[in-house]
Amino acid sequence: MARGRTDAKQVGKQNHRAGRAYWLVLAMLPLIAWLVLAAQAALYRQPATANPDLLLDRLLDRLGQYLVEHQADWDGYMEVKLPDRELATWEDEFGGDPRYWMLRHYYATDVPPEYTAHVPGAGFNLNVYFLREAQRRGLADPAIIKELYKTYEWRLLKLARQDVGPAPPSYSTLPERNLYYWRYIDEHYGAEFEEIRTELLAVAGDYSWPYYRLAMVESEHCNNEAAWELIRRGNRAPLNQVTHCFPFNEIIGQFWDGQPLTDRITGGMAYQEVVYPWLTDPVRTKDMVIRLTADAREREDLAALGELHLYCCRFGSMERASLLQGLNGLVMAKNIVLDAAQNQWPVPHTAEQRQALARLHQKFLNINQTCRALSHQTGVPPGPAVPTSRARQWIDKWANVLGGRLGVAVEYYGWLHDDGLIEYHGMCSQIAPLFAEAEQFDYATLSWPDE
Repeated sequence: MARGRTDAKQVGKQNHRAGRAYWLVLAMLPLIAWLVLAAQAALYRQPATANPDLLLDRLLDRLGQYLVEHQADWDGYMEVKLPDRELATWEDEFGGDPRYWMLRHYYATDVPPEYTAHVPGAGFNLNVYFLREAQRRGLADPAIIKELYKTYEWRLLKLARQDVGPAPPSYSTLPERNLYYWRYIDEHYGAEFEEIRTELLAVAGDYSWPYYRLAMVESEHCNNEAAWELIRRGNRAPLNQVTHCFPFNEIIGQFWDGQPLTDRITGGMAYQEVVYPWLTDPVRTKDMVIRLTADAREREDLAALGELHLYCCRFGSMERASLLQGLNGLVMAKNIVLDAAQNQWPVPHTAEQRQALARLHQKFLNINQTCRALSHQTGVPPGPAVPTSRARQWIDKWANVLGGRLGVAVEYYGWLHDDGLIEYHGMCSQIAPLFAEAEQFDYATLSWPDE
């Protein structure tokens, strides 16, 4: 009987120990989950290079910390922007690196008033101040001038709209409304705009995009002759490349070359903030091509139409261009320029010329098919533009696999990194070569070199 009581007591102790162990394991589950996630995140990180980029490494490390700190706010999308207040504390270490000032320009939207009060040219000019500081530190990067010009152009158009209000009803189309505002800008801010325009041309050098952008503005002024000259200069510029400010020049450059970033998670966080290149302004660029196509058709100038065709192909296949820019170039080349030659040209074509145009049309169909195939390879990350139910299903799925919002965010940004890599490298290896083939078409004779 005593032995039975002893056995029961021992069993009770064992059950008590098992219960304590069970609750201990439960209590440690969050720590275990965190360690698993940390280990999984570490798998995305490759060993440091022999010559590390200290500024880029600091930025990516800080973005990774930001993700952990703000995981409770993550619900399928998180705007990952470090406060400029924090970046200002990096100045002692990185202030001598001009790229640091490009980074400050990117984050300048939330600079606190107590800081801007001590900076020359506060407010709108704060972006200009940071970019000029990068120049002063020795960075001769065309992306700086692009950002400066973009800032001025958008500001002047905004001021014009504020000063004069909506365009009169007689200015019914977008080109007419832009002309209405440009006339006001020329009268009241002409010297300021001409200064930044001159600076942009001075640094354009071998890059095509400054000529293309200014051609669009000249076209909006109805200065077709000036627009044509800028198109020709851009078509002959050897560097047909989209430029980005730091750190996106590094990120997009590696994607274009087919190289994954050393850190997929924080690389995906940075990539999320990449706005489609400023050059991709579908409405304004399309309107320019429509106007110039009409001008070439009116003059029955096939050689001019060829310049426009070359512009559209180079625009769509710029190095480091996004898929959206490629599609924009395709629409302009096929639906506007080619359509004018095939269906709207005032002079009849020979049978051989019609056959050559049909061959060009087929090449554009091949580009369109390749663009569609590429877009199907990339997923659509859940975010504000995605239906809530779909985003919720995606989040719940990965929460069950990895556990918690942090696990979902890790998987999400890794996926976003891979999408960017697929898109940009696909543009480099698949889309750009097809545009290069289409460029060979000779509009002056409506023939191919091999015919």
